[in-house]
Amino acid sequence: MSAAPLCLSAGRYPPHRIWTAKYPAIAAAVSSLDAKQAYLDGEPCGVFPGGITSFSMIQAACMLGNAAGLVFFIFDLLHLDDDDVGARPLIERKARLAALLSGVAPPLHYSDHHRGGGPAFHEEACKLELEGVVSKRADAAYAPGNRGLWLKVKCLYREEFVVVGWTDPEGRRPWLGVAARLLRSRRKAGLCRPRGYRHQHRRA
Repeated sequence: MSAAPLCLSAGRYPPHRIWTAKYPAIAAAVSSLDAKQAYLDGEPCGVFPGGITSFSMIQAACMLGNAAGLVFFIFDLLHLDDDDVGARPLIERKARLAALLSGVAPPLHYSDHHRGGGPAFHEEACKLELEGVVSKRADAAYAPGNRGLWLKVKCLYREEFVVVGWTDPEGRRPWLGVAARLLRSRRKAGLCRPRGYRHQHRRA
């Protein structure tokens, strides 16, 4: 691509919001791909040294206005030049995507997949303390939204925390009971470790 792409948001964000200026390193890397025009489906993530993704790192990057350390995980290809790739089965789209991203370096990352063995794969993901796994129909064409073509199965964790601090709601959210909490968890020999956590709920 010769020009910087328009990074459009989806899901819970308003449609057609341009994120190119927010993620300049990712936009530049996408622009360098061998394509005139491409519609990629992916998600920016913070990544710990061990390879585990972190949502809190995305929040920190947005708050500080520094997204240089984020990685763009790309998991689907919907359009490539004059080809409506989205009409093809997912497994074919992933093959085209892998070819397009062959040899790329951070901040771009091809999100690979695993076929079959869903329960065992989910169990291993939970052992690594990941958020969960997403399962998709390999033979399905792309369709906006869920429409029963994919399923997200989260890993559920439980732990006791001690509330050591909190903040009152500010700005346009007076209906919140608590805007943020600072928690500590007890692990190994009674040590108390800090765990920042944002939590919001409505007053009764």
